[in-house]
Amino acid sequence: MHVVERFAAWAAGWRAQPIAAEVAHHGRRAVIDWHAALLPGSVVPPATLLKRALRAEDPRTVALINGSAAHTAELDDIFRDGIYHPGAPTIAAAHALGFERPNFLRAVIVGYEISTRIGATMGRAH
Repeated sequence: MHVVERFAAWAAGWRAQPIAAEVAHHGRRAVIDWHAALLPGSVVPPATLLKRALRAEDPRTVALINGSAAHTAELDDIFRDGIYHPGAPTIAAAHALGFERPNFLRAVIVGYEISTRIGATMGRAH
């Protein structure tokens, strides 16, 4: 089994797991932080240029634009062990699929867990 398949199996298995109160709290804080980084980045390039160039409203385009906007002002979170900003891509992808969906917070938590493990494995030298 490849590493991607192992991560996918872990994520699928986590669907039925309860979310600990502390984990949910930190997940919600990450979403609030992402929005705070998204707002200033959404009114300047590259987000404004991407919005003009990519008119499609599909989730991939929305995730790309919002992920870029959330990282633009450099106010987004950082995972120091991997020199990686997990909120910009992770929350942007989950948000593009539906902020109001019942599994939104679970998707954010699982995305953080998997992406930071990849970042830690790659290390600071990446």
